[in-house]
Amino acid sequence: MPLTLLVLENPWTNEVYDRLSVLPFVEGLARYNSSIRVISKPFYQMDELGYWLANFHHPKRGVGQRIVYIAADATSGRLGGLPDGTREVNFQSFHRLLRRAGRIDGVHLGCCDFGNRENAARILRPDRRRAPSIPCRWVAGYDQSIDWFDSMLVDLVFWRQLLRDPRHDAWKACLRTYKQHPQSLKLGFKVFRNGPGGYLQASNEAG
Repeated sequence: MPLTLLVLENPWTNEVYDRLSVLPFVEGLARYNSSIRVISKPFYQMDELGYWLANFHHPKRGVGQRIVYIAADATSGRLGGLPDGTREVNFQSFHRLLRRAGRIDGVHLGCCDFGNRENAARILRPDRRRAPSIPCRWVAGYDQSIDWFDSMLVDLVFWRQLLRDPRHDAWKACLRTYKQHPQSLKLGFKVFRNGPGGYLQASNEAG
């Protein structure tokens, strides 16, 4: 089953000569495993982020599962923005953009703090009936401040495990990531999904 990863990256610093980017790592994974297709778009503000998310929604043959990877500096409630620190995207706006886009299998938040339980619960709405307004089936991310390189390694291991699973099951991929790279659990990496009975499940709580 094919998998398409949309990488939406916000510049990590305000230095013009800084070339830090997740893209070389993600493209390397795509060369390692041909079943993943990588699309990369930069964003600074909410309008750009919303445009790419909405465009990713459109049906296209051969795309397979759709996963959005948000690569940006963040806090628990805000991400991205302009190099001068203005025009950050707050969580409420991000959630609204996701709901408008819809038809996404997973959202991977490669950001400090933004992938916490509260934000995942607001996206997945576990205590309500399953509804079209739920934009994705799972959310992955970090609930604490993390080193850029350390998180990049965790993300690569997770994607590799995701590609190894014939159904691209994010839950199983995360549990295998914990086994292969135990530091990922200490860094606060989790996958959230809607479990039986309408309860939010977190991978770090799996028995």
